[in-house]
Parts: sequence; C-alpha cells; structure tokens
Amino acid sequence: MDPKLTTGPSRAHESAVDRLIELASTSKPVQETMLETQEIEPVHSVQLLERPSVDDLKELAQDPMWKTLLQFKGWLPFITRLLPLLDMASGHSQASSSTAIALSNDLKQGVNDIQKTQQDLRITLQDQTLQLKRFEDQVARMRESTEKNSLEHSELVEDVKSMQSTFRNLLLVTMVLLLGLMGMVAYLLVQLHNR
Repeated sequence: MDPKLTTGPSRAHESAVDRLIELASTSKPVQETMLETQEIEPVHSVQLLERPSVDDLKELAQDPMWKTLLQFKGWLPFITRLLPLLDMASGHSQASSSTAIALSNDLKQGVNDIQKTQQDLRITLQDQTLQLKRFEDQVARMRESTEKNSLEHSELVEDVKSMQSTFRNLLLVTMVLLLGLMGMVAYLLVQLHNR
C-alpha cells in the first residue's frame, strides 16, 4: 500500500483530488479499493474540513503532480458529464445496459422525430416555393393584362378623339351647307316675290 494513503501527517498537504487520483491509479481490484475508501473516508472528511496552512499551500504549488492536476481542472465538468455515458457503455450491470438501451431508443426516437420534422419542413418549403412561383406567374400575367388594357385604353382614347374631330368637321361642313341652302332659298323667295 502507498505510504501517502496510510500516513496522516504526509497527507495533510494533499488535496482530495490527489487522493482520488492515487486511489484510481492503483492496480487493486475494485472491491478492495471500495473497502479502503470506506475505511479512509472519515479521515478524508476530517482533513478536508481543516484549513491548510500557508506553508502547506506553498508546498502544493511546488508539487508537479498538483500542477498537472490543475491543468485538468477546466476539463472536470466535461469529464463528469462523460463518466455516466462511459459507465453505461461499459455494461457492468444490467441496470446500466437497460438504461443505455432506453437512452439509445430515446435518442433514436429523437433523431427520427427530427428527421420527420425536417422532411415536413422540406415538403412545406417546396409547397411554398411552388405557391410563390404560381403567385409570380399570376403577377406576371396581371402585369401583361394591365399593360394590354392600358394600351387598349390609350388606343380607345385616340379613336374617340379622332371621331370627335371628324364629327366636328362634319358638323361644320353641314352648318356651312345649311347656311348656303338658307341663303339660296331666301334669294329665290326674293326673286319670286319681285316678279
């Protein structure tokens, strides 16, 4: 057994993380390690409650193992999230494998739901694209018919104006002929009356 695990004074300046790593790195079977951790745990809790002195903290700052562990400090949240997944993947117990199967089924169901939703969105997008094309075609046809109606309207206005000028000219000619006829009738009446 490692002297750091059994002696009290040398463990005073080790952190709980150091002790956990040392426990994990020993090549003892899992049951023996669990028994030793249960036996040592009260000592750990007492030592964790004690405040380390400044000299102990300076010694920890010089310890290369402590420096190495501090480099992994940022990774601890990710590791704690991955450990349950690794536990399920290892298949140590039936409960974890059934949990893994349930999670796998949930994951498959979630992926299938996402794929179905994506397919529905794709179909909806295609329908909207088709509707948009139809709308653009209708707008183009309406624009063409509006231009055609505008052209017909301008032609109709020109025709009305030309008919109006023709009618004025015809009315003017008719008035001149009518005045000429009235003048001739008056001349004939005067000639008949003088005879």
